[in-house]
Amino acid sequence: MYHQHKIEEIRREIHTERICQNGSVLPPVIAVRFEDYLINDNTLEVSYAEEAESIDNLATDRNVSENRIIECSILSEKIVSYDKETILSEGFDLMQEENAAYRPFYASFMIRADREVQARISKLEYAWYGAYFYPIEKDEEYKELFSSEQYITADAVFQFSASPGFCLEGKLIIVPEANDIVYCGEHINRMYPSLYDPEHFAAATDEEVRDALQGIWKKDALRTIEIYNVGQGNANYLRCGKNRVLFDLGYPQKSVPAKNPMYYRRALLAIRQAKPSVVVLSNWDSDHYTGWVYANADIFNVPWIAPTLCRKGYQKRNRTATSIGTNAYRFAAFLKKKGVLILVDWKDMPRTIASLGGQGKQVIRLEMGGAGSGDWDIALRNRHGLYFAVADESGNANTVLASDVPYSSMREGTIGEALQILHVPHHCSKMKLDAIEKPGLSALKKAVLSAERGMEYDLHRIRLEKCFGSSNMIFTTDRHKENDTLAVEIQYNAMGPVKTGSR
Repeated sequence: MYHQHKIEEIRREIHTERICQNGSVLPPVIAVRFEDYLINDNTLEVSYAEEAESIDNLATDRNVSENRIIECSILSEKIVSYDKETILSEGFDLMQEENAAYRPFYASFMIRADREVQARISKLEYAWYGAYFYPIEKDEEYKELFSSEQYITADAVFQFSASPGFCLEGKLIIVPEANDIVYCGEHINRMYPSLYDPEHFAAATDEEVRDALQGIWKKDALRTIEIYNVGQGNANYLRCGKNRVLFDLGYPQKSVPAKNPMYYRRALLAIRQAKPSVVVLSNWDSDHYTGWVYANADIFNVPWIAPTLCRKGYQKRNRTATSIGTNAYRFAAFLKKKGVLILVDWKDMPRTIASLGGQGKQVIRLEMGGAGSGDWDIALRNRHGLYFAVADESGNANTVLASDVPYSSMREGTIGEALQILHVPHHCSKMKLDAIEKPGLSALKKAVLSAERGMEYDLHRIRLEKCFGSSNMIFTTDRHKENDTLAVEIQYNAMGPVKTGSR
């Protein structure tokens, strides 16, 4: 088929071995852009001396604190041409029979950057740079070629999919001087902001989002919430009497599933078998949506609710604060053409988007975080993410599924005395922890951690254990050597949560 042929051409182009000719390096075929915030671990400020000492004792693997996994978006001339033919074209109609087999694709590098590489990358502008990639078995052949200081070299995993996923380990070579790349006769750094402009996506009103959700919900009752380990915890399945809500469908990109598939088999199987009535994305970071690769195609026929891709007008003033990867744009454009995308508008104040009343005394609230106070190291797109709270008839939350939203960005009172189940904000970044140190929170029964390991994670965990006791902690990350649970099930009755355990 035409689309499959084009996709395979793109995949081959990215890891081509056409790097040198007659001993000279050829111009780079691909371009990359770094999508993560580059905050080095050695800048972490710890306020409590005894906790810092505890963290040092726990950090047996120094690579955890000295290396950072950074995601890179990828462009090439074939990618730009293909996008122009499909999701960027007004004339591309997914309803036409010849386009029925089209599925979006993603292409990214996950690089492992030590502190030296992080320091060099942090000096680069948020822009596209020429790059080379070659498989790890070619390292002896090419490493001398790229030994010059003009290059930035890092271990990388090339990840590509239009379903199923494809991974290839190798070396990524970034050329900082190659930032004037021309694709399709246009300079990519000048053309990209208008071609892939996130302001092309219109937001719905809160009333429209609320009506859509309530039309699906129809006073259903929550039965269980399942939390699956997909490397960072972004897969929450709310099972109700008749309906299902899939809150994020990540997949273990940063853990390279091809090397460790057993850890995630249950999560990937759950995503494949999921039959949601609606999908909700907390934000447009790739670890929240790329599980679609393993999902049944029917998942694209239900509504998808997510925040707008950027805060209107803000993207052009400060792109790094709201950076949206090319894969996210491509996927959002696909959902828009399917007619299933509903975008929640960014606003300054944290607010309730919809309250879904059910049988009994429980209410499920879809919330949007605000800018927060003091958590400036956490990306704006994460602070303005969506999260779920399950509350009693008085509005007091007994369950919070935080996704990436820090406590300071949540609506006031969300973390209160009635809280029993907390799926901890999975970044565990340098967020303010005042909310979980309030007197009276001892009613908390379980805190579920699904974060990446590291000093920030350990600081957060120690504070939680001080408040609620180590017996109330559930870990869903494969990097925790003990008490590792790859799937958690929370059972509910009409009054609230009644039982929590492994699934």
